[in-house]
Amino acid sequence: MSNNTVKIRELEEHYGMTPLSELERKFDMLINSIEKQNRVINSNRKLYKISQATKILGLSTSTIHKLIRNEEINTTSLGGRNYIPQSELDRLNGIL
Repeated sequence: MSNNTVKIRELEEHYGMTPLSELERKFDMLINSIEKQNRVINSNRKLYKISQATKILGLSTSTIHKLIRNEEINTTSLGGRNYIPQSELDRLNGIL
């Protein structure tokens, strides 16, 4: 470990700062999340809200949420909300 690295770590600890490596890790996670959302948006596939999916599938909201929790329905998360892709609705219509 270089002297500079040791000094940086000592300063981080002394001032109670978040270590640079932790900030870099969080930054990488944010970039990956944004890139994932962009891929979903740019994929031109239709995404449905849970309320829309209930009408299309003829299931209750609680049933849809239970299927999501049990990982029987794949969802896409955008802005903290879950959406169900068209391909997933097509798959479910084939088995319901």
